[in-house]
Amino acid sequence: MRDKEFRDLYSKVASTVSIVCVRSSERTLHASTISSLGSASVEKETQKVLFVLRSNSRTGRCIKNSKEFSINVLTNTQSQLAILFSEEFTQAEIESHISYKEEIPILEGALFTLICTLDSIVEVDSNEMIIAKVEFASYLESSSKPLIYRNREYS
Repeated sequence: MRDKEFRDLYSKVASTVSIVCVRSSERTLHASTISSLGSASVEKETQKVLFVLRSNSRTGRCIKNSKEFSINVLTNTQSQLAILFSEEFTQAEIESHISYKEEIPILEGALFTLICTLDSIVEVDSNEMIIAKVEFASYLESSSKPLIYRNREYS
């Protein structure tokens, strides 16, 4: 199967959309849109999640150095943020959407937020599968639904 055929096939799978936020050692914010968030372990003492970033992405490099970051699952009203964080952005563009929990950047208004520490990274071709331990979780007390990405569209 060709790369394009595989991507086309997999675009039909619905995925929740999340933003990974991290602060560099220079205190610069970095964030990436992901649709690959999954649970790796649900055991109380070792709750872990995993997601995939491109190898050598700025966000991935900052996660390796910082070891602490947030994963923010978007609501179905936040598609504009998914688009913003999937492209090049300025610090001013993202600062207005960010608050902090103990120095870790979190996205305001997310359906839920996971504060994580880096557990391990597995190289997979031109990508990195990041496995993270969940240290803290918070969620919106509302009837909001998650933002879904399917057929290359948000809904």
